Amino acid sequence: MAIPKLITRAGKRYTPDFDAALLGAEKEAGGTWRRTQGGWNAGGVAASGGTHDQDAVDYSVAGKTKAQVAALITALRKRGLFASLRTASKALWGVRAQGFASPHIHVVGNLWGHQSSGAEYQAREYRAGRDGLNGKGPDKGGPGHTRDYTSVTWPGYLAAKKASKSAVKYRVATRLLPLNGRSGPGASYRKVTSAKRGAVLTIVSTKSGWAKDTKGRWWRMAYLKKA
Repeated sequence: MAIPKLITRAGKRYTPDFDAALLGAEKEAGGTWRRTQGGWNAGGVAASGGTHDQDAVDYSVAGKTKAQVAALITALRKRGLFASLRTASKALWGVRAQGFASPHIHVVGNLWGHQSSGAEYQAREYRAGRDGLNGKGPDKGGPGHTRDYTSVTWPGYLAAKKASKSAVKYRVATRLLPLNGRSGPGASYRKVTSAKRGAVLTIVSTKSGWAKDTKGRWWRMAYLKKA
């Protein structure tokens, strides 16, 4: 495989899109974040299972609070990245002990851009509700481990951000049961979330009777009314 154009930041290498997503998340989370491992380091991170062979990054959480870590992980997931707290020999902030050398935030693309087969496996596990490790633990309980962005990619995030300037707000108008939000425009797509009657959704596009919100989730328009 031909290596794409890469940029170097603090001695670590990334594609421009991957780095832009990281920078946006860091800015939103606030503070200073140290990237301890970058990407395009084939065979250089023995414990990574090859995930750092292409775009990937690890962040140190030393000196950070649970709230600060939650802010960065949420901001990364919002931008189409699978970010997860990895722990050492003890559980930390709701995440089980995983045996890594030190606690850190591990980040790969959510099935977009340039990623190794190991990183792609982790992203697919994330979309399926798991933590991306061989033990197939659940992706829940940790700081910022929201399931709101499992269908989001960086290109999709940018498109939604652009479309949000002309977005329309709708209110969920079901009678009793919550309305399911799905990964695509149809009832056969995977359920990723739900919204109760009266919840307000910001819709950026529609297709075949379904409406897509700013988080990349699809809702059946028959149960939506303009807010």
